[in-house]
Amino acid sequence: MTDNNLSPVVQWLTDDELAAIYSSTYWDNLEEEKKKEWWVADGDYDGCMRYLDNSGLLDQYRIAEKYLCDMDGVNLQIADLAAGIDWSSSLLSRLENVSMGSFGGDIKTPCYHTIQACSKYG
Repeated sequence: MTDNNLSPVVQWLTDDELAAIYSSTYWDNLEEEKKKEWWVADGDYDGCMRYLDNSGLLDQYRIAEKYLCDMDGVNLQIADLAAGIDWSSSLLSRLENVSMGSFGGDIKTPCYHTIQACSKYG
């Protein structure tokens, strides 16, 4: 593939505009990510589970899971869009009537560990 075949780079923000966004200083900053409740790569699932439970996300997941389980279809496809570590689609893709999930990351990354944690906590 030559450079002529590549799509042009589109810059949405200038460096100054990006710097003016309060959260831009910790985007893609691994050390900042490690401070978040959902960081489970170190094997500590309790903080993540508390966060999912206290935020209502675990309840929302259970509603989605029940909805999919009650569907008549087979080979359902799901996707997580702008979903962080993709924990919900990772879990939903394990349902019998779901054939595929669309994940932003590799299944071996933290979302895989979250699957194990959610399975552990029911």
